[in-house]
Amino acid sequence: MAEFDGHYSYEHIPPFQEAVDWYLEKKIVTREVFETLSREARTKAFTAARVYAADELLNVYKALELAIEKGSTYQEFRAMIGELMPRPWHRETVFRTNVLSAYGAGHHQRAQETRHLRPYGRYSAVMDGRTRPSHARLHGLVYPLDHQFWQRYWPPWGYNCRCGVRTLSQMEVAEEGLAVQDEMTGLPEPEKKFASPAGAKWEPDIAKYPPALKYLVADQIALAGQPRPLSVSTREEMAAVIKDKLSDMARHNLNVVFTNDDYVMATDSNGTLFISSKCWAAANNICGADDLLSAMKKLGRESLSFNEEYALESLWHEINHNRQIISRNYPNDHYKTVCMETVTQWLSRRTYQRMMQQLGGFAPEHQAAIISDGYGYGQYVKRFELMLRKLGVAAHDVLDEIEQIYVNVDRNNYAESIARILATESNKSKAKIRRAMESFNVESRFNAFLANL
Repeated sequence: MAEFDGHYSYEHIPPFQEAVDWYLEKKIVTREVFETLSREARTKAFTAARVYAADELLNVYKALELAIEKGSTYQEFRAMIGELMPRPWHRETVFRTNVLSAYGAGHHQRAQETRHLRPYGRYSAVMDGRTRPSHARLHGLVYPLDHQFWQRYWPPWGYNCRCGVRTLSQMEVAEEGLAVQDEMTGLPEPEKKFASPAGAKWEPDIAKYPPALKYLVADQIALAGQPRPLSVSTREEMAAVIKDKLSDMARHNLNVVFTNDDYVMATDSNGTLFISSKCWAAANNICGADDLLSAMKKLGRESLSFNEEYALESLWHEINHNRQIISRNYPNDHYKTVCMETVTQWLSRRTYQRMMQQLGGFAPEHQAAIISDGYGYGQYVKRFELMLRKLGVAAHDVLDEIEQIYVNVDRNNYAESIARILATESNKSKAKIRRAMESFNVESRFNAFLANL
């Protein structure tokens, strides 16, 4: 049999943090311990058949960690482990099983994090001559993402499974006329020795381990879940991190261009992010390129300044523009553009922690101050918040609904769609709310409409 050629070595799916985190939660166990575990617990344990010594297991584990984190090819993995697994079919199975399971687990976690926006999943099999009948049986089925179906069948749920899942919004389900399932009768039985990466948690009983493995696993447990600092020291490395770790959060693959133009950051909304080296005295000397680089160097190591964290929020603002639906562009001072930028800024200040989590499990330190005192579009955001207070609507009550509009409605129609939500929440006139939102750029007109709400 020809040896696996590594043709899916991350050229189309860049590594992302959730996949790395899931893999690092695996606890190294001997083959004897592995055989005693339940099907679900095996997803959280690591072993390799015919590899018996603790240091050899660790070498295989570390080689797979590098493959998942850095996108190593199968050939690179083979070179790293040397002669530890001489049989090609065995080596390929270990590589495929661990790498694809990590990606599957990462996608599952991402789907759960965005479930409030895209609450359904559609199973997708490759449907070629190599697709097993049991996997083809699930092709096209749609279930809510919190349904037990996915605990059993989130791919991969069998050796060499190539299936995937497409998440769907409520709007997409309705527009495509899809039937959402609830029953699970007649579905295939899962493989006995393979569990979906969405399965149950498990922790080993370290007391039962031989000494060589006991301390290794104890270190694993101590380090699990801790934020991992970024390997960033230059602008070029920062640009690579943005592309590799954050592209999956946008509609386009991201790339970074450094400039010296009159903004902190900007975007063409088609994947290119422009980060300026210019400093702004009127905004506490914030410098997009310098403060963002400093922030990424510090994440997981030391506290960030307000400007450094605001640079992260600014990056998320521009990535958010790359999540939008755009039919046409209007001039910067047009009321549609002002309304769109106001909503983008308001939303970005309240959600940039998701991007920080994606970068490596980091959490904001200055979010309350950024919400109240952020630099960008400040006067417009304050008018939006003033309108919410006048309507008696709390931001946290409408945040998820506004984000659904943000990613599913043409950005030139935000005023109409958001006014409908706010009218429902406040029992006020939708037309008056819409006119107020369309007047963010003219203070006197906005105040007149606000007084009539």
